[in-house]
Amino acid sequence: MASWISFLEEKEVALPFSFESLGYLTDEDAWRLLVTKQPSLEEHFFNLVSQKFGFSICQLDQLVPDPDLAKTLFSEEAWMLHDMVPLYNGTTLGLAVSNPFSSFLDTIKQSYGVVTIFLVPCADIHAYYTGSLAEMQPITRLHQILESAITYQASDIHLQLAGDHVICFLRVLGQLRPFTRLSMEAYRCLLPALKLHAHLDISMTTLPQDGRLTHVYQDQSYEFRLATLPTVYGEDVVMRLFHTGKQLLSLDYLGLGHVAYQKWTQILNHASGLILVTGPTGSGKTTTLYASLRYLLTQKQRVIVTLEDPVECVIEGVRHSAINPVIGYGFSEGLRAVLRQDPDCIMIGEIRDAETARTALAAAYTGHLVLASLHTEDCETTLYRLKGFGLDEFLIGYCLKGILSQKLASSTSDRYLLNEILEIDSVCARQAGWNMQSLLNTDRHYTWHQDAQLKGYG
Repeated sequence: MASWISFLEEKEVALPFSFESLGYLTDEDAWRLLVTKQPSLEEHFFNLVSQKFGFSICQLDQLVPDPDLAKTLFSEEAWMLHDMVPLYNGTTLGLAVSNPFSSFLDTIKQSYGVVTIFLVPCADIHAYYTGSLAEMQPITRLHQILESAITYQASDIHLQLAGDHVICFLRVLGQLRPFTRLSMEAYRCLLPALKLHAHLDISMTTLPQDGRLTHVYQDQSYEFRLATLPTVYGEDVVMRLFHTGKQLLSLDYLGLGHVAYQKWTQILNHASGLILVTGPTGSGKTTTLYASLRYLLTQKQRVIVTLEDPVECVIEGVRHSAINPVIGYGFSEGLRAVLRQDPDCIMIGEIRDAETARTALAAAYTGHLVLASLHTEDCETTLYRLKGFGLDEFLIGYCLKGILSQKLASSTSDRYLLNEILEIDSVCARQAGWNMQSLLNTDRHYTWHQDAQLKGYG
């Protein structure tokens, strides 16, 4: 008796045929006969197979079929005959199948090794090959890519031209992973729809453009920051994903160890001065800044104003301001305006130039608490970067209260926070004459701390 039929008999599933009559059929033929005779069994069978083998159950419009990949493997007739649709699934071959016991799967596995199987209703696959899904509208394809990025918890989407086709990459857990491929014809239809939703000029193809679009998925709102780049093949696109409805983390859940947490909160408790969060792109600097602002709000009533590009999340009790360099409202211009708002604390999304650095340092010197991020690898190079901006060493030594340098390391399923904290000892710094070189060369003038813990954001 076939193993699938034995399994159904053990589960006492009601079938339109007797188990004895089905026992002479292969699993593949038994599945096809039962689903053809009683289509309502398909959903029940999918649930049983999913529980037994761990396959995902999807609608085909939740996936991204790859017609180009299909043609390189077998003929379209072969895929249609076996009710399968190829998908490009990262480094492995993905297949949408309606019959998980198809003998054709064994042939594919022998040729291509690991295959990721998605259980998809037979009607969806038939509709795909009859044209109702194959001729996918650009907006539908766009939604598929955006929602796949949300599902895989990707931080970025890359649409990269590669000659006669386009590769879509997702950055997941810090790693860039190929997700699907698009033909140039499909991309030429997709790109105008993408630009239109991001409020960009669809006729402009020779200059970079920046925009934003919002997408609602499963009752949650997500914002994508989009940037185009002209290349020799055409326009590449990168989208960064922000979950605008996500719950902000507190310092307790960022993955800081006990010693690091004590050091960082001690630095944040200063009444004035400059505090920096540094690290490479995508290391969670903004998340740490937000968590630090939430901590400050719990300590006492303050006027807190932020300058960001863009505003990623809104904290109740904080005045957020989004800069717009296109109209001349950059970080330096915004910071000068904020100083006229009588703030206690100012958060700068990123110090990008010498003018912003000088204004931030001046604000810290005149009695404001200034938090900011900076793209540097560690605490020591942060000090040299500040000096490289042409800032006065005395002001750096006098105003700088501490630096948290962080980066993310990835395992197979989690992200880990690696951090280094520099806390300036004002008494020792004064004795050293506020000289930055002395601070760098004298260990007693600051405290270093390194820690590795599970990271709660990504």
